[in-house]
Amino acid sequence: MTVDIQIPRERPVTTWPSDAGPRHGTAPRPAAPHEDRSADAPAPGRPGGPRAEPALDGAAFRQVMGRLPTFVTVITSATPDGPSGCTATAVLSLSLEPASVLVSLRTAGRTLAHIRAAGAFAVNVLSWEQRSLAGGFATGDPSRRFDRVAHSHAHGVPVLDGCTATVVCDLSEAVDVLDHTLLIGTARHASWLPRDPMVLLDGIAHRAAEPRSRSAAR
Repeated sequence: MTVDIQIPRERPVTTWPSDAGPRHGTAPRPAAPHEDRSADAPAPGRPGGPRAEPALDGAAFRQVMGRLPTFVTVITSATPDGPSGCTATAVLSLSLEPASVLVSLRTAGRTLAHIRAAGAFAVNVLSWEQRSLAGGFATGDPSRRFDRVAHSHAHGVPVLDGCTATVVCDLSEAVDVLDHTLLIGTARHASWLPRDPMVLLDGIAHRAAEPRSRSAAR
């Protein structure tokens, strides 16, 4: 499938807090490209031999990873007090047999605790028309994130109406890695709508338009 990242560019998505995992913001361009050389290669202008590399700065790492375009999702789950959810970009298809997905959430986040308790969650891939929800599910009072947000339920899990794709999963495994937890979910429901998804690049929302015909993809 070919996708066309279209302009207009939106204003940067607001800084995303704890539930959403790593924060994103508009990233400045690197001052100069990096050379690709082996770990044992001498530094330019210095005698030969290995040298210790300085620790990678977190802001620099965030800047580089911001160059990786990602679809934006809202991870939702049910609680006794109502639906719960947070924004996330670290989501991928894990396997086909069985159909499974992998989601990374901050270990200390509220949504993760709710998913562990419920044993199920949904991945809601935001459409371009829903781009305002990315910030809404990352900031403010977590108990109010579903206010005035159209949603329904599938297999007992709250799902957002109008998403470009939705996958409802049973939680099969949770693995703590550093300050995040990897959730492995076995899919039990999947659906999609012909709506262009939102893509995040350098903290800025773009529209990913699927070709409307085969000729457009050539």
